[in-house]
Amino acid sequence: MKAKFYMLFAILFISSMNLIAQTYPEVTIMDIQYQHPDSLLLNGDRPSPLVGDTVTITGIVQVAPYRDSNLDSGVVIRAGVPAIYLQDTLETDFGGILVRDITASPDFALLDTGTVIKVTGVVTNYFVTTQFDVTSFAAEGVIDFQEKKQPVVITLDSLAQIGTNIGKVLAEKWEGVYVEVRNVTVGSNNIGTGTFSVFDANNTEVLTGNQSSYFHTTYTPPQPGTVLEYLRGYIQNRDNLAQGYAHIICPMYPGDVKVSSFPPNISNISRNLVSVAPGQNVTVTAKIKDPDGTVADAKLYWRKNSGANNEVAMTNVNDSTYQA
Repeated sequence: MKAKFYMLFAILFISSMNLIAQTYPEVTIMDIQYQHPDSLLLNGDRPSPLVGDTVTITGIVQVAPYRDSNLDSGVVIRAGVPAIYLQDTLETDFGGILVRDITASPDFALLDTGTVIKVTGVVTNYFVTTQFDVTSFAAEGVIDFQEKKQPVVITLDSLAQIGTNIGKVLAEKWEGVYVEVRNVTVGSNNIGTGTFSVFDANNTEVLTGNQSSYFHTTYTPPQPGTVLEYLRGYIQNRDNLAQGYAHIICPMYPGDVKVSSFPPNISNISRNLVSVAPGQNVTVTAKIKDPDGTVADAKLYWRKNSGANNEVAMTNVNDSTYQA
């Protein structure tokens, strides 16, 4: 009888040890993402101190892994495996992270926006972007339901230096966070599939990304000069801080881009002189017609060696022809 008791005790002890072994520290998304501003300015973007650690985090699902929770319609986020953007339920700064399901969990696949989950995984880095690779998730990880968090309204100069596309290292706090910029104008739209740049009244410029399968496969970028009421998306970081476009806004759903007004039709663009020697002036001529029939003013923007944009007023020489 005593032998049976010892055997049962041993089995219970081993089982409890297994349960203990499967328990990981609970941390916040901010614990993973936070970098002190002084450290960022001095050392640049450094890997999370928790890289390589297995931890458990809690957050609200901002982007579902599949379109409309339909497994046949394809993933929303292009991340190699089904993925979500998870955001802290309270914090905004340093409060977002990309979560990738490397386990192919059927319960993870059913997640939708607004679901609050507790999930275990490993903190990893993709270049300079911190990610979270799921090692364990089941339906019991769903702990609440809330409205999807609204975007944090920021200005382009929160991401890039005024008048340039050169990134700001302090923008690290927005990595993985849902943000919104308002009243911006589309610049170039031939940067990559589904991508385009936007700039503000100070010529501060930021790039959109095509991490969303919708924007990568079915979306036609707006024409240059299109004014957007807003652009919403999740910030993804790149390691080319000094070369520009270090912080990319990645819209996920069609409603993340809203057009305010369409650009004029610009045609018959010519430059005289075509071949320019140092110190020579150049005249640029173009025909400009606005959809509403009125052109309030026309400006020519130019820059040298990817530097800051320079602005020159164009003169209406006749009918719809403008020169600068």
